[in-house]
Amino acid sequence: MDLKVGRGTAVFSLAASLAAGGCLFYDLSWREGLPLWSYFLFVAAVSGACVSVWMLATGELPRRDVPDTVASRLRLLHPAVFFGRSWRELNREARESGEAGRVGHEVIVVFVTAGFALTLVEYYGDRGTLSILFPELLGGKYNDLVIFGWWSLTRLAAYALVPAVAIVLTPGLRFRDCGLRFGGFFRHLWIYAVLFAIVLPVVAFVSFKQDFNTYYPFYDYASRSVFDFLAWEFFYAVQFVSLEFFFRGFMLHPVRKYMGAYAILAMVIPYCMIHYGKPYLEPNAAIVAGFVLGTLSLRTGSIWCGCLIHITVAVSMDIAALLHAGTFVDLVLRHNFF
Repeated sequence: MDLKVGRGTAVFSLAASLAAGGCLFYDLSWREGLPLWSYFLFVAAVSGACVSVWMLATGELPRRDVPDTVASRLRLLHPAVFFGRSWRELNREARESGEAGRVGHEVIVVFVTAGFALTLVEYYGDRGTLSILFPELLGGKYNDLVIFGWWSLTRLAAYALVPAVAIVLTPGLRFRDCGLRFGGFFRHLWIYAVLFAIVLPVVAFVSFKQDFNTYYPFYDYASRSVFDFLAWEFFYAVQFVSLEFFFRGFMLHPVRKYMGAYAILAMVIPYCMIHYGKPYLEPNAAIVAGFVLGTLSLRTGSIWCGCLIHITVAVSMDIAALLHAGTFVDLVLRHNFF
């Protein structure tokens, strides 16, 4: 059955977008004193989003047999299709598999392993553990970089190596069924481009918020040399790939036949919680990102779009912070590798 969205949905989407935009601008502008030009940039971005929602909501949503055009592709991102249709198909596939609602051994292994991995990160992924195990590594020029290297390594161990051991030891679990395929990634690469085009203006706008520039980059010496910047971004990327494999691969794909779309709900809660301690907007944005990236992973069968989005957005946030600090251009021009 083809979906058709009426004008009521369009009006609701428009009002919700304006309300969200107004709340965000209040938080970022009136309390932070942003320049006037940023207000017009923000209004233009929100208006463009509202117009897009209106055009998508008032049009007929695409059937599977329509020609592959730019318009038909963009309409696939309509919430009624991207979330609604995708979740219904996931639930239908679970019912047809005959496993829906059953507690299979894969479900037990995945969630017990997830709890163990998250606890491992919480208790052993900090500087204190590093100072106990390898005190000789601390205290030098790259002391902070070593600490972040440990931070990245513990995420790799907890989010990738621990699930990998569980996959190897559990009958029925396979790496190729945990979102590691590349076929879906290349077919849906255009979705990454659209999402990044949406997020990048938001990053640029939020970068004017005071706590943004005091928080990013995490590594305070990222602008000291090219080596510092590249090493930090490498550690950052490694933990993002590990994180995506854990949350959007291991926690979703093996249990989809038992839980359908509800696997996404189970994944979003711990994903939001690992962002506690960061600026207030980030844990809330993580809820939205969890639903989007989780649905995208199950829809494409691949975690790699999520990895690419996470890495490029994170690097963009660091560069934006360094640009505001006036250090990024100097870093590029002075050619100081170390």
